[in-house]
Amino acid sequence: MTDTARLLPVLLALAIVGSSVGTVGALSPAPPTGTDAAVDRPASGPVAFQQGPPSGPVGIQHTDPAEAGEGDGGGDGSGEAGDLTAVRRWLGDRIGTLLVACARESRTNGNGTCEQLAEEYPSLAGRYAAVAEETADPDDNNVSRVLNRTGENQREFAAAVRNYRRALEAYRNADDVSDERRRSLARNVSRYGSRVEELGTDLATSHEVIAENSTIDVGPARDITTNVTTNVNRTTDEVRTREFVPPELTVSATTREVSFADPTVVRGQLRAEDGTPLANRTVEVRTPERTIRTTTDAAGEYTVTYRPTTAPVGAATVEAAYRPRNDSQYLRTTAGTDVTIRATTGAVELNGTPSGVAYGDDVTVRGSVRANGTGAAGVPVTVTLGGVLLAETNTTDSGAFSASGRLPASIPAGSPTLRVAVPQEDRAFAADPAAANVTVTRSTPTLVVNTERLDADTARVFGGMFVGQNPVSDARLTVRRGGETVGTVAVSDEGTFETNVSVPEVAANESTALTVAYDPPQGNVEGVDLRVGVSSASTGLVPDVENPAGGFVSGFGNPVDELEFESVRSADPVLLGGGLVAFLVVFVIASSGVLRRVWRAVVRGLPAAVGPLLGGGYAASRPDTVIRPPDETDDSDTDDDAADEAGALLGAATERLSGGRADESIIGAYGAVRRHLDARFGVEPALTHWELLRRYGGSLDAERRDALERLTEAYERAAFSPARSTTETAQDAIDSASVVVGERVEPGSAGD
Repeated sequence: MTDTARLLPVLLALAIVGSSVGTVGALSPAPPTGTDAAVDRPASGPVAFQQGPPSGPVGIQHTDPAEAGEGDGGGDGSGEAGDLTAVRRWLGDRIGTLLVACARESRTNGNGTCEQLAEEYPSLAGRYAAVAEETADPDDNNVSRVLNRTGENQREFAAAVRNYRRALEAYRNADDVSDERRRSLARNVSRYGSRVEELGTDLATSHEVIAENSTIDVGPARDITTNVTTNVNRTTDEVRTREFVPPELTVSATTREVSFADPTVVRGQLRAEDGTPLANRTVEVRTPERTIRTTTDAAGEYTVTYRPTTAPVGAATVEAAYRPRNDSQYLRTTAGTDVTIRATTGAVELNGTPSGVAYGDDVTVRGSVRANGTGAAGVPVTVTLGGVLLAETNTTDSGAFSASGRLPASIPAGSPTLRVAVPQEDRAFAADPAAANVTVTRSTPTLVVNTERLDADTARVFGGMFVGQNPVSDARLTVRRGGETVGTVAVSDEGTFETNVSVPEVAANESTALTVAYDPPQGNVEGVDLRVGVSSASTGLVPDVENPAGGFVSGFGNPVDELEFESVRSADPVLLGGGLVAFLVVFVIASSGVLRRVWRAVVRGLPAAVGPLLGGGYAASRPDTVIRPPDETDDSDTDDDAADEAGALLGAATERLSGGRADESIIGAYGAVRRHLDARFGVEPALTHWELLRRYGGSLDAERRDALERLTEAYERAAFSPARSTTETAQDAIDSASVVVGERVEPGSAGD
């Protein structure tokens, strides 16, 4: 494929973006470098944070990306590369403009929301990365790796500065308050100031990478960010000096070389400037793996035992931090000591494995990870069966674990090896894996298919495939007409499928037949195929054919390895002979919303007792299959099921957070909300998290909409950022998800 061919979808998408952003309005250019916020130093009273003068807007012209490549290729045949270069330049210009505009939001006359950056930046950064991949320019790849993080941090920086200014204003206006209240307000200034410094430092690094590896003009954004950070730091230091007294904190380790088998004791003391011990104060000991909270005794001393498990081997720093209460007169203080981490090898011990499983069964494994009789806490554990990953978990404080995963169809039947391992290399703790044999049995699926004639040349094929109550969600089906493949379709997570296939050379008043087949190359789910008719009528009903054994049928199917069906396969699709063992029924659904509810009933009703049928048209591959129709109260049942599922997902997210897996808990909380919104609106699976927010956020009240936005931001960072989410961020994400899931809205109320 040529560069031009690859470029066409990019240009088309950018043209749409360009037309949508063209009405936003002119953006102000970067102001001249200088002091954005001056600091007055009065002889007494709170420190003042003085605003600087605003700058006036100046219009910026943007090039249409669809025209950006004109004239760039020269006359030497390099026009295609020139097109990519021009598009990259346009994207870079727009990215730089948005970063500068957001940086201005952190100035004293900005509101700190950066709405344009939130709406446009993720898409632009993604397209820049796509162009970088096409050009294979290593500099572009370096830039694309930091672009998303830079946009997120620029927004967070503006918001942090806004919060800082509010805290500083509250502190500055606190005239007639107690010393404790004044110190509490000053503590807020200190905390927000630390966050501004952290984000400003990270942004400085990102701006440097972008500036050195691209033509994106981040200079104005870098200057504004640096100036604001410098002024915030200076003002914060003055507040701290005025209100707080720095204590003395010491920390040491009993042994410099530390391992899981040979832990060290971290100890120290907290004293006031005059040497008075500070008792009953909180000290956090931060190790490479986790933070341990402890309290000083009457002598101001503290001790913590450090036994490394997941830390990289080699040099490391153990840090102690004193965290004063908001109303305390003492300043937050840290101290550190250096240690060297050595490796210890333990073993995985199994005390519970299944003897036999089939498709969809839970494979649950229990055991512990130990060395010299001591359990290893917080160690990752993986469970594989036949080389396929089934589950991942972490050990508890005692070193125990319980991991569970569903058996997929891809694992061959037989006696594959179950292997439980600690996936760590060059870490403080390694472990010899444990293994066991598990019998995997073959399962016969139920394939259910319906057809609808859309026009003279097209038919819709839809249905589901299940083993018992379990959808065969990792299956790919082939649709054939005669011996020719006319389409393929994947089974969804709910067990359903739908695709349109071409049926040319079949008159509109004639019928034809299709075969839907599942032909796995290996695995534990048997192959199956099903032959169904495609009607001549626009209603989509397959003509019923009388079965000599009794009743009416309209198609048939069979497991591939049942040879007694071979003679039936070659029968005329209209003249279906006797001896059929498949009982066939039909349903036609006109509304996609009704279709969703019906298929949920199908999932709950396979197999089910004989009951009222839905009409003629569907075909099933097992003679004992009966699809239970949804009753008139099925909508409320579906809502209850969705609420139960969302609640279970939130519970699982909370458990992950309790286990220290913040990113996983955020992703799980977002999944719960997506399931909740899907039950209400029928969310398109292809929607990205930001597209889902824009499309359905307007149907929620302000509180739920804000909660969904906070959750979406946390989800993007957890799923795509290399930086790990904090426990506080994860807890906020779960709280936000709980707010959204509590919302009750009518299906179909989502905007377009």
